[in-house]
Amino acid sequence: MENTTYDKKSIHQLVERNKNAVYRLALVYCKNQVVYLYYYQEYSLVEVANLMGKNQNTIRTYLFRARKQLKDVLEKEEFTWNAE
Repeated sequence: MENTTYDKKSIHQLVERNKNAVYRLALVYCKNQVVYLYYYQEYSLVEVANLMGKNQNTIRTYLFRARKQLKDVLEKEEFTWNAE
């Protein structure tokens, strides 16, 4: 598995193609509000941090962990990562 970095646009496209997996992730991930606000409501990192009363680095960490968990879920379902 290659290590690929995705920007916000490509992550958003991935989310759109895989809403069911992302929804499951949001349900099980303890910081699901961050995932929901950032990807579904399209708030910026700064806005999410302000809304949740958290440091931006904390929100960044939550998103990193959520993306890793999403990748793990999709890999288990044999999803092929293709950056567009």
